[in-house]
Amino acid sequence: MDVSHNNPIRLRINKIFDNHIVGDNSDALHSVSGLCVPNSAYSRRVLLNEIEKRDMLVNKTVLSEYNKVKDKIQLLLSTLKSLDTAVNDMSTRLSDTKTKTHHLITQTTKLKEERLKTEKKLVWVNAFIDKFQLSPDKIEYLYNVSVKTPLTYEFFGTLSQIENLYDSCKILVKCWYQTSAFDIMETVGLQQEVAIEKLYHWTIGACLSSDSPNNTLVPIALAKFQNRQVLFANIIDEYCSARKATIVQLFIDALTKGKDGSKPIEFYANDTKRYIGDILTWVYQIIPIEKEYLFTLFKHCNFPDKNQQIIDALTNIMEAICPLLKVRAELILNPDKDPLILWSITNLVLYYRDVLLTVIPKGHLINTLEELLKKSEEVFVITLDAKIQKELSHGVKAPPVDLNPSMVVTDLVSFLRDLLAVVNITNNVNNADRKMLTTHILDPLLHAINETACHLSSTDMSVYMLNCIYHIQCTLSLYTAMDEYNERLQAQSEAQIDTLTSEQASFLVANLNLGPIYTILQEKISGPLSAIPGMDTSTLKTFLNKFDLFLVSPEVYMLPQLNLLLSHSHKSLVKKRSFEVILAVYSQLFQAVHEPTNGYTEPNTVVRRTPDEVKKLLM
Repeated sequence: MDVSHNNPIRLRINKIFDNHIVGDNSDALHSVSGLCVPNSAYSRRVLLNEIEKRDMLVNKTVLSEYNKVKDKIQLLLSTLKSLDTAVNDMSTRLSDTKTKTHHLITQTTKLKEERLKTEKKLVWVNAFIDKFQLSPDKIEYLYNVSVKTPLTYEFFGTLSQIENLYDSCKILVKCWYQTSAFDIMETVGLQQEVAIEKLYHWTIGACLSSDSPNNTLVPIALAKFQNRQVLFANIIDEYCSARKATIVQLFIDALTKGKDGSKPIEFYANDTKRYIGDILTWVYQIIPIEKEYLFTLFKHCNFPDKNQQIIDALTNIMEAICPLLKVRAELILNPDKDPLILWSITNLVLYYRDVLLTVIPKGHLINTLEELLKKSEEVFVITLDAKIQKELSHGVKAPPVDLNPSMVVTDLVSFLRDLLAVVNITNNVNNADRKMLTTHILDPLLHAINETACHLSSTDMSVYMLNCIYHIQCTLSLYTAMDEYNERLQAQSEAQIDTLTSEQASFLVANLNLGPIYTILQEKISGPLSAIPGMDTSTLKTFLNKFDLFLVSPEVYMLPQLNLLLSHSHKSLVKKRSFEVILAVYSQLFQAVHEPTNGYTEPNTVVRRTPDEVKKLLM
């Protein structure tokens, strides 16, 4: 084992393997395997020599490459030495230059500091001039502005600058520069008075123009007078006067010329309702326009009661059309008009008054509408009373054979429906309207119906009254405002239904021969009922056979007038209540027959139907 480890060939091969120059051991081994075929001492010596030759060749190659690297490094060192020499030379020259320019830099620094101080002083002077003095161009423009000279936004900038000068002067006074401050304030005060005077006259002239609502400078100008109440009020008065004239002209044009190709309002003067409606519509439409103009006019003002000022100005402007509105409305409010048209006009005026009250709480326009409303109501009541009196002058004519409401009743109810339809559209129902319609139409109509019904028989009167009341109720039920009066009519209907029920029950008792039986049952008779004449078994069987026929065909035993009732519910209610009377008598008879003390043998053969069975058949 030691010999094999000390073998020189093995040691040489291990040395080569240990050298990192050989990267792939497989190739080296392959080369060695080709050199040694027989394993002899000679072969091993030859292999050893060959390996040493190749090892030397590799070492020579490595040495040659290292020599090349060494030459490159030497060249790099030479270059670095040259660069070091150049850098040292440049450093020397820079040091000399720094020494020469140090004095120049010092002088430049001093001059720069002096220049900065001078510039600061110049800025301060310019700032003081800008802060406390107007430029010559602005002063010249300020003094040359007049009514005919166009006023621009530049004027308001100048005026704002003058106002700011006062605040700046106050700061000067606090800083103990009173003399300069008072001199500047005196000059600025004169300039401000000139500017305000020029602006006041220009604003008055602009407000008198018909195009003033579209002038964007007028609101800015008005805001400058917020603290000058007298001038501010004068401007608003002039604006209102100008808008009054404009609105009156627009109103006249709408009445006589029309607008945007439409026909003038006067063209429909014969159509009273449309005429008044178009006038009030025009007034309603012009108010938001004028209010918007006023909001634009006051948009730059910021005093607390601005909204109230706008409403007051709007009220003042709308006063202009009141005389024209009143004259034209009064011309058509005559008693010769149809009451329905006058009622429509009354509700139109009431509707627009309520709408305008939300915009203009008070004023001449509202008062004018109140006067027109009062006059319209008065004329309407006069014409309404005349119409009702004419219709009812000869009383309600006798009802037709079918006991339906007469022509006068149907006409007046139809007229009432038309009046309520107008009220329902405008949603202006109030207690006064209800009371007026009740007092002037319904109460006289019901009184006339009662007078006519008094000449009829009891049954005919109840049927006729129920038909008339039902006809009226059908109309009033469409309008919730008349629910209270409908309840009164319902109470009258109940009274007539009770009367008709009594008549029908009497008719049934008479036709069924139930009267004697009912009388005997109500009397407290001692002894058995079967022994009483009329209550014996044979008589009861005869009655019950007839009663069975009634149960089969109850319609045969109804009053003929019941078929003339317009309301099916009324008819059903009368039948139900009258049948309840008959059922109550039958129940008493059933109990009496089945009572052992009354002496009826086999009561089930006498009275075959129980009250429940009879009730099921009738109800």
